[in-house]
Amino acid sequence: VRPHLTLAVLEQCNEDQLCPILKAFSRSLPVLTVTFVGVGLISHNMCGVHLEPIVTKELLDIHAMLYEQLCVSGNPPVDRYTPGQ
Repeated sequence: VRPHLTLAVLEQCNEDQLCPILKAFSRSLPVLTVTFVGVGLISHNMCGVHLEPIVTKELLDIHAMLYEQLCVSGNPPVDRYTPGQ
């Protein structure tokens, strides 16, 4: 697993519904030191350039928690961003 800083991509979203959820989620996050080890490309419909962090349990936990919040809100991310992918 090589996560990067994109935590989710949604095909559709209700911004009025998601903004309070994301604000509350961001307030719950711990301060986290992230170390990057590379630069990569993700090519799908467009090409994205991203920084690749060292994978830590804390980073994976944040991703899983956000995924759960998005699913519960009825705004699930596309499958490509499921935790563990």
